[in-house]
Amino acid sequence: MNENDFGHAFLLLRCLRVRAVVPGAVGSDLIGGGVFVVDIGMAIRHALVVGSQCNELANQCLSFLPDRATRLFEVLTDPRRGECAPAPESVLLLDPTMVELKQSVEDAVARASRARATLVFAFIGHAETDVTRISRPLFLLPTDGSATAPKTDTAYEIGHRLGEMDLGSLDGLILILDTCHAGAGVRDVIKSGLDLKDQVRLELLAGTFLRVARNGCFSHSLIDLMENGHAELSTDYLEIRHVANVAADKCRAVQDPPVYIGSGMGQNASDPGLWVTRNVASPGHWPLSGTPEGAQAVTLTQSFQSTHDLERIIHALGSQRLVVVQGGPGSGKSALMAALARPELVPDLPRRYLAAVVFTALTPTLAALAESIAGQLADTAGFPEATSTYDGGFTLDEQDQLPALERLVFGPLRHLKVPLGKKLRLAIDGIDQLEPTVRGELLDTVTKAAQDDRLERVSLLLNTRGDGIENLGTDPVMLARPGKGEITEYLTALDLPVTLATDLATHASSWLQLRLLTDVAMTLGRESVGQVTDLNELYRQLLASLPGEDTGQTRIVLTVLAAAGNGPILPIEVAVEACFRAGGPADDARFRNVVAALGGMVARADPGTPNELLGLFHETLVHRSATRMTGTPQSVTLTKQSSMHSTPSTIRRRIPTGASAPPNTSGRCNDTGKPSKWWPTLSNTGHPTTLHSYKPGQTEPKTCCQPTASN
Repeated sequence: MNENDFGHAFLLLRCLRVRAVVPGAVGSDLIGGGVFVVDIGMAIRHALVVGSQCNELANQCLSFLPDRATRLFEVLTDPRRGECAPAPESVLLLDPTMVELKQSVEDAVARASRARATLVFAFIGHAETDVTRISRPLFLLPTDGSATAPKTDTAYEIGHRLGEMDLGSLDGLILILDTCHAGAGVRDVIKSGLDLKDQVRLELLAGTFLRVARNGCFSHSLIDLMENGHAELSTDYLEIRHVANVAADKCRAVQDPPVYIGSGMGQNASDPGLWVTRNVASPGHWPLSGTPEGAQAVTLTQSFQSTHDLERIIHALGSQRLVVVQGGPGSGKSALMAALARPELVPDLPRRYLAAVVFTALTPTLAALAESIAGQLADTAGFPEATSTYDGGFTLDEQDQLPALERLVFGPLRHLKVPLGKKLRLAIDGIDQLEPTVRGELLDTVTKAAQDDRLERVSLLLNTRGDGIENLGTDPVMLARPGKGEITEYLTALDLPVTLATDLATHASSWLQLRLLTDVAMTLGRESVGQVTDLNELYRQLLASLPGEDTGQTRIVLTVLAAAGNGPILPIEVAVEACFRAGGPADDARFRNVVAALGGMVARADPGTPNELLGLFHETLVHRSATRMTGTPQSVTLTKQSSMHSTPSTIRRRIPTGASAPPNTSGRCNDTGKPSKWWPTLSNTGHPTTLHSYKPGQTEPKTCCQPTASN
């Protein structure tokens, strides 16, 4: 595909639309063709759980079977946890013969392949290695398996058997082994001529390496984590690395630590789309749980390193009601704000240090921004009552005329009794990315709020490159480039040689460059660091090393995601259709293969689910990807449908829609007095992020605001 062909193909995206459908609900199609209906209850994960004794090892009967395998199957098929489809798509297999085990694995792969599903294959039981072979392959032992002389026909040679199968139609494979010597199985799958990385995204998790597993400790830890979640981790999904860390702590006294190998890129070894379980503890402990803002915060803080700048921001928030953080692109503004919203990253602070945090990349209008803040404040004690008190002072018509921030946030906060010694801190990232008139209204609003005595226990934190803050009356916290000491600490936390610090300090003028340079060093080798001259060269080196780059698949995915912008805002259905029409990946599985290879360069909300939202992780990559094919930003927009009725908050969190916006530029609510819901879709205009709204019965989109191309 040449550049002109790509541009022509991209013009086909005008009619793509998407809407989400709650199971059992009835709704009309959106205007025009190309409608994609998503059933929220649709499962795209299958499980095969095997628990097996071995007759030859009757004196080593595993007392925790079959109960352990049954419990694992139950949590994997629990829609709140493992989210795998129930039987017959998922199968629990107890004490199989060799013939039954072989056939069941083949059938599970075939079923999942037909459904384009992710397959979770878990085995709990006995296993042996063949010490007579140099590779020492791992054999899983069924009831009639041979423990003394395992061979291909008497036991299940995991690496060889999987290598014989066509796994290319799977949307990922997660292999979980709780056996003795399980790490040998992980090694086999990688070394036995499988080339699985070219076929399927693969996550491998073993209870221990070449040692004995004790009392099923690993699977017990896994089930406990799936059942109860991890309250200390502010993330919605738990990946194999999280499971391995928890099991290592719990099983340290009885066996060697778990082994895992992921298919991610750079510093994140796991593929976020191949998660093990939802973190059921997250909704009750993390205000950003289930939101695109939460997903963005997780993406921004991969391998986060606390800095002197963070200490300066915290100090400023301790004494000021309005704090402005200023820095250039990639200086770490967004990451620092995101870290303050993830308690485990700054453990000395209260768990809910920030009461609400919003990113203008996800909420580019005042109504969207206000709705997000109000949604996060809904869990604050007294805020719902304060909202009711405030609303009671106005008629419905009067409420409709109020600016969104006043109506949803600051008005109710004036009626909220914040306890003595406490503060509510609200954080807004990227105010310079807002359209100038929107930014001006926002700054005017927050300036008045910071001077309002009724809001004396409310603090505001703003991030900006510097545009439009001259009249705020406060000196900004200016961010510095990373120092050598901070870089050394960063490398130490990643278990990388501290000798890299000198090279990185020379070439990294910002924290974004440091993160990418570290990925270059880990992916391409230390010598590549010295060849980097600027940010574009950094991206070029990283992207050139990815699978699919030579065929243009990666370029197509990047350009489609760049059309949406940075942050998780584009539904996967729209992204896949856009890529297909442009000659790129033609289905979810192939699309996610490319996205996984991009690693932390893609922000993902609800990864690996039908409701997945995606976008590039940083605006610098958005600009590079949009200009790469034609030399000018690709003209692709987001068109969103407004509904006449506000979606219930419980549904909104399960179907995060990214941005919401009013049908005007004033930031006021719509004619129902509630913010609209907007469904992203692609079309072509002269602006990279133009927003449109639809009213019922309206045949053409009405432009609400048109940010400049520089935004």
